[in-house]
Amino acid sequence: MAVDKPTERAQEALAGAVRAAQDRSHQLVEPEHLLLALLAQREGIVEPLIEKAGADIEAIRAAAERQVAKRPEVRGAEGNEQLSPAFRRVLRRAGDEAERMGDEFLSTEHLVIALLGEPSPARDAMVEGGLVH
Repeated sequence: MAVDKPTERAQEALAGAVRAAQDRSHQLVEPEHLLLALLAQREGIVEPLIEKAGADIEAIRAAAERQVAKRPEVRGAEGNEQLSPAFRRVLRRAGDEAERMGDEFLSTEHLVIALLGEPSPARDAMVEGGLVH
């Protein structure tokens, strides 16, 4: 199953999502954290992919930051972050997408497609920035 074999960039994005939640004292890692982690990758394919689709990267980033800011902070729970049900659905969808495309590994492109396809505030941020599914 592709979800068990993320590429190096996908691993970095997943770890970045956890860090984004930790940095903001969020107990649950949400799709919005993953979107921010993907947008933070300077040498990856995510930004060029989104720009090629005609979307506004900065509008997506700002909308994702606003969504993340709405999440409740939990103090004293450092290191106890959990993947939210929505985050798990995104991961499952990304793995399904990789398999549908015949890819052996889960990549950042699959994560972007899954974020856009799975209802969440992250998808709302992407749509707000001009990315459509």
